[in-house]
Amino acid sequence: MEKNALAHNTVEYVNGITGPEDIGDVLLTGSTDFLGIHILKYLVDSTQKTIFCLIRGEQEMLEKRLQNMLMYYFDGPMWELFGSRIRCVKGDITDPESLDALTAYDFKTVINCAAYSQYQAKGDNLEQVNHIGVENLIAFCLKTKRRLVQVSTVAVAGINVKHKFPEEKVLFENELDFGQHLEGKFFESKFKAEKAVLKAVEEQELDGKIIRVGSLMSRYSDGEFRANFVNNSFMRRLRAYGALGKVPVSILDQPVECSPVDCTAEAVVKLSATGSDFTVFHATNGHMVQMGDVIQAMRIIGLEIQVVDDDEFEQTLKDAKKDDKLKKIASPLLYFRSTGNKDADSIIGHSNRFTTKVLYRLSFKWPIITDDYLANTFRILEKLDFFRE
Repeated sequence: MEKNALAHNTVEYVNGITGPEDIGDVLLTGSTDFLGIHILKYLVDSTQKTIFCLIRGEQEMLEKRLQNMLMYYFDGPMWELFGSRIRCVKGDITDPESLDALTAYDFKTVINCAAYSQYQAKGDNLEQVNHIGVENLIAFCLKTKRRLVQVSTVAVAGINVKHKFPEEKVLFENELDFGQHLEGKFFESKFKAEKAVLKAVEEQELDGKIIRVGSLMSRYSDGEFRANFVNNSFMRRLRAYGALGKVPVSILDQPVECSPVDCTAEAVVKLSATGSDFTVFHATNGHMVQMGDVIQAMRIIGLEIQVVDDDEFEQTLKDAKKDDKLKKIASPLLYFRSTGNKDADSIIGHSNRFTTKVLYRLSFKWPIITDDYLANTFRILEKLDFFRE
């Protein structure tokens, strides 16, 4: 009898979390990307696991590439760990034959961080990596009896178009498809990947999990953001407000979720070690700030942003459309109009109540986002000319 793969992802079952399981050695995909390399760093620093890093490219260049990224993010390439606890393996999740070759390696868990973003997409790469690649990993894990942890995004909650759902509708950990609208091929591909994982859990007894992450921000430990900020949708919205020099007053009390990437990496590893009945988590920081706090932090570093009424901001957006440069920068605000605009579509939020309780049981606590943390993040981005036209 097929099981409901989502049934246990509610607070009523939190008592079933009694401690972490042993995830064994790990195959990590996407290890050179923003979240993946922080997961690698956490596994190295906090466990004794061997991490097999699946990387595309020529075999002789794999270690050098990963060492360069470790130096870039952490100022240390960890040379002494390569060949022992860090092992680079040539492969590609879009190539089933290269995955078959992984049977030679003794790892227990696959953590899949490999993804193409909507800003990087070329041709059919979104579909091939974000969906078909996950299908290939599912087949490999079923055949070899490994656990698959699929890193996804809470943005699969989608868009509330024309008030199809009540304003208070949010995505819970025990649901995926409730008829939401998905704007863009990136979100569609992540959504299809989740459906494939859950179907395999229900119909083929895949030991699979989905961990949806939120707005990945700079490290909490030192404020470093470095790469990835140009592909962060929230940061692109802030860049748009900075370029326009205006923000509508109606959004200043909107809650903002900020998940420091180092904390998110720890949460992903700890959630990967939960029992097989628990299949979906929202690894997002429950300590919210308000948009007004974020705008104030931007002002602290010298950005001039004026608070205006909704009508003036709408006119500013209309004027920006006449300027090719401003039009491109302001484009992320399409679905983030003022709440006073009754005709505007809105982003559907998410609940992380279940996951937060699970993480507390696993001795993990999200940090409180302070003004200093936000201002430090923006100072670093300002030095990289992120907010300048």
